Order: sequence, then C-alpha cells, then structure tokens
Amino acid sequence: MSSTDPTGQTRRPTPPEISTTVVITVPAHLWPAAQRALTAAGLALRPVATGPSQSPRYELVTTDPAAAVADDVATELSEREWQVLIGIASGKDNPRIGRTMGISGDTVKTHARTLFKRLGAVSRAHAVHLAHQRGLFDAGGEAP
Repeated sequence: MSSTDPTGQTRRPTPPEISTTVVITVPAHLWPAAQRALTAAGLALRPVATGPSQSPRYELVTTDPAAAVADDVATELSEREWQVLIGIASGKDNPRIGRTMGISGDTVKTHARTLFKRLGAVSRAHAVHLAHQRGLFDAGGEAP
C-alpha cells in the first residue's frame, strides 16, 4: 500500500527491519538429524557466550574454509587487488589491467592469484561471480 506526501509524490512503505537473530527450537530426538543436515550443507553451530541464567545460544557458521575466508574478503583486499578485481569484472586481460595500473601483466597475475585465494575462486569468472554474490560490488558494478 502506498501513500502520498505533502508534495504529491507517491511514497512506498519501507520494508520492516530484517532481524539477524533466528530462534529455532529443535526437539532433542531430532537434534542428531539437524546436526547431520547442517554438516551436509557445510554449516555448523558454534556456542555463543551467555549468562548463567540464559539458555544456550549458538551461532550458525560455515565449515567451508574458502567461504570463511571469503566472508571477510572485502576488508582484507588490498587496493591493488580491488583494482585487479574491477579490471577482471570489466573483461580486461592481465596486460591491459597492468597498463591501467602502471604494473606488468605478471604482477597483475600475482595479485589475481591472491585475490582468487581470498575469494575461494578457481577462475576469473568465478571470482567475479563470488564478488557479486557476496555484495562486494555496489548496484553500479563498482567496488564500494
């Protein structure tokens, strides 16, 4: 449902806040099956510190080392790695990216290898896909 403001502009309601906390109660007899399902999905529950009167709490985490590394990749990428990622996403080859950055194509290749490891990517296309999937690019396709 939309409304109009005093200037006559149509306003759409803002979506409600999305909670990042999910509480799930798993009956004791289903707990082993729930753990197997999480393990099969590459996930695990890590205990979170709580007070003595609180129920136990757990944080859902990935057990995939590549995904765990990639979760924080945006803060770990060097300026050069960002430049290489943007060049790769633009479809440029290593020599062309190097000319833009003022470095050799071999140096670009080194930065790309490091970038792939941090993202958990196996190819240039995979790196771009993972970067988009993890929200490393804004809506315009540029790094934030």
